[in-house]
Amino acid sequence: MKKILKLILVLTCIILPTGCDNCPEPEIRYITVYETKPDTNVVIQLVNTTELLRRTQDSLKAYKDSISGDLFDANYKLERIRYYNNIAANGNNIKYLRGWINRVLNDN
Repeated sequence: MKKILKLILVLTCIILPTGCDNCPEPEIRYITVYETKPDTNVVIQLVNTTELLRRTQDSLKAYKDSISGDLFDANYKLERIRYYNNIAANGNNIKYLRGWINRVLNDN
């Protein structure tokens, strides 16, 4: 049953558009799950995760539309570097920091 729910979650994430300018608005689809013992926590978690993904995509699209593309890219790269710095501060991850930063700076 868990494999089916994971598959549904993956397919839902793939089906949702990524927020392009010419794409139609995302359509909310409710998924019916058939099983002998309904596990409502898993279904609720799946629906909440899908809704969170949709809201995140909408928020990113609104933010990207409000500022120029270059500034958006620069802010995104800066946040990724901050994230990697936080990871490197914990444990023995400092040895990977230079590679992570190089990867961020070389991404187009």
